[in-house]
Amino acid sequence: MRVARVTLVLLFGSTLACASAPREKRSSVGVYEADMASPASARRLPEACRLLGSSGPVDQMESERAMNDPYKRQRSQTLQKGGNVLLVLSERTVARPTLECPSGDTSADCARQGQSWYRVKFEEYACAPDAARELADRPAEPRRGGITIPLSSPKPAASPAMAPNELKEKLLEMSRAGVAPDVLLAYVRGQRLTRKLTAEDIIAWTKAGIPDAVIEAAASR
Repeated sequence: MRVARVTLVLLFGSTLACASAPREKRSSVGVYEADMASPASARRLPEACRLLGSSGPVDQMESERAMNDPYKRQRSQTLQKGGNVLLVLSERTVARPTLECPSGDTSADCARQGQSWYRVKFEEYACAPDAARELADRPAEPRRGGITIPLSSPKPAASPAMAPNELKEKLLEMSRAGVAPDVLLAYVRGQRLTRKLTAEDIIAWTKAGIPDAVIEAAASR
């Protein structure tokens, strides 16, 4: 996912769905993504964008989202309706971290191995040329499946840093409640520590029965 965020990100599709389309039309539909749980005001498109229709929801695995041009069919449908912008609204419904990737790795290669699941909806828009350029000109950052573009919505405040012993006790409490190791790992990756784990911390965590992968993730914070 799911963790609610108010940050809006945009994914600009650089290829058109129809392989037989003329080359000059291959970038005529921009694909942008927003958190489904964010307020409408945080993911509003320019006023010169007119809603043409919507579809979904569908379930999608993270590895599918990391493919090149993951919304090829939806872009083609947008073009058929006379639109030039596809807005993808998504929320993570199942969090399954990729254990093969180092903590904090957000590269496309790592995302293509992701096992998390998302619920995805689609909205098709016809945007005036100036509005389309406004969206396309936003600062870009390479990510999965194209380009994600953060908008001006404020990011959620970072959670307070935890002391290693506090985190250890929280993990043991979660383990006693039956929380799965992969969920513990995801929890650790979302935390900040007040200091690095020492050798004594690692030994204490190991003796307490905390899984090695969880300890490794905490040691890398």
